[in-house]
Amino acid sequence: MVSGKQVIADVGGDLKIESLQDSSRFEGKQQSSGGSITLSPAGVPIGGSINAGQSKVNSHYQSVTEQSGIQAGEGGFQVNVKGDTDLKGGVIASTQAAVDQDKNRFSTGGTLTTNDLNNSAHYEGQAIGVNVNTGQQGGKHVVNGVGAGVGQDSGSAQSTTTAGISGIAGDQSVRTSDATGIERIFDQNKVQRDIDAQVAITAEFGKQASKAVGDYASRKYNELKDSDPVEAAKWSEGGAYRVAMHALT
Repeated sequence: MVSGKQVIADVGGDLKIESLQDSSRFEGKQQSSGGSITLSPAGVPIGGSINAGQSKVNSHYQSVTEQSGIQAGEGGFQVNVKGDTDLKGGVIASTQAAVDQDKNRFSTGGTLTTNDLNNSAHYEGQAIGVNVNTGQQGGKHVVNGVGAGVGQDSGSAQSTTTAGISGIAGDQSVRTSDATGIERIFDQNKVQRDIDAQVAITAEFGKQASKAVGDYASRKYNELKDSDPVEAAKWSEGGAYRVAMHALT
């Protein structure tokens, strides 16, 4: 970057100004699993739990953090290039006052090319967790509850670092000290905390809903088991009505 209240430059050959982009990429994956068994006094398994989880977090960032070029103050710029001039996200800029007072001059003996640079940032996090509790009921090994939770978070930002000469060519609106590029929007720890919290919340909701369905089905089974055994069977563990209600929750 060349800067000053007034910038005068005579370039004997070609003038090439390119703004560099910082780039970073992150790809993370976590997996977990575990379980426990409950034993009777006789050492016979009577219950247990199994849990498993997985999360993925990805991020990509590419942006100009400091624009390259010539930046003049109120005195403007006088730039003469003997050869070609190539601006890639670069500028020959001045203040608005210099533009208004017609203090900027630029000439190139060859071709003038300007190319803008696209800046982008994106991240996405996904997680899922499952917990299954089992136990004994009526001498049978049954599933007492299933909790499944999900989490998701994402974000993106875009901008363009334009190439130009103040009031003359390319993006003529460029001015000294213009902001360019985008800030980093990805915080790995924050994203992981957010999606883990969502998994816990949605799993707990699922457990409560599953328990409510189980309690209701058990009441219906007890009400009907003597008067209508066939109908009662539909409310038993694995019965059509109970399975259908669990599917809806």
